Amino acid sequence: LPESPSVRHHVSDTAEAADAVVAGTDWRPDDVLVINGGDGSVQRALTLLLHTRDAAALPRIACLPGGSTNMTAFDLNEHRRYRDCLVSLRRLAANPEALPEAPRPVVRVESPGLAPAPCGLFFGAGTIVQGVEYFQTRLRGDGGRHELTAGAALARTLWGVARSEPPFDAPLAATVSAPPLWPQETPLSLRLLLATTLDRLFLGIRAYWGDGPGRLRTTAVEARAPGFLRRMPRLLRGAPDPDMVPAAGYHSGRVDALCLTFDGSFTLDGELFTGSGDRMRVGATDPVRFLPL
Repeated sequence: LPESPSVRHHVSDTAEAADAVVAGTDWRPDDVLVINGGDGSVQRALTLLLHTRDAAALPRIACLPGGSTNMTAFDLNEHRRYRDCLVSLRRLAANPEALPEAPRPVVRVESPGLAPAPCGLFFGAGTIVQGVEYFQTRLRGDGGRHELTAGAALARTLWGVARSEPPFDAPLAATVSAPPLWPQETPLSLRLLLATTLDRLFLGIRAYWGDGPGRLRTTAVEARAPGFLRRMPRLLRGAPDPDMVPAAGYHSGRVDALCLTFDGSFTLDGELFTGSGDRMRVGATDPVRFLPL
């Protein structure tokens, strides 16, 4: 980076040290916060920033893909290679107006047992949680920076579902309301549930379809849905066949918020959280100003 008194570089050896930088800085809207880390680092920073500020008062945010998983950075940025992102960052450091802003709403999870309310860009529950747990315990230490490693966790999860192998095949009992998908509280036995403001997930996955005015792309598959594994390629491409309809247990569309009640864990940007069984609201903030590297 060009040497400049306007650029401050903090090296943090722990998550707590990074938190101290984010929370202890008097940010202005024309500042730029560059996060060199993965999805979890971006999620922690967004949570701290949005805990005390409105989205409009946040600094502009740029994400270098420097973590074990970099789904957020890969979706937000113009480039995927780390070195190419550094070139864009150098341009940005030399001229703070060099890159156009790309506003994006952020997912916020609110529940009495969660303080501060965690914020990120991808919420998942059901089978997704089992895949995240497998990644964290079995794969993260073995070159987990490559997207194919997350793909291996997905494949292992689907293999567990195909073999009816616990815990991969365990459905999630939840009560859900999210107009227009579920206009009133509806008890469901879910195979998977996701809500995101990302355009694409890892490996280019776009597991959502349908329309609506809401900010959250949302997909849910009930445990009773027929042909779940056979239809998985279509689901991952967001290209449903004529039988993938709500009456068969396949739901997808845009909503403003999901209101959920369930016992168990959920994931936000690859980090795991344990729900307390209280009513949970998964909504979207006003757009945060990201700078695509």
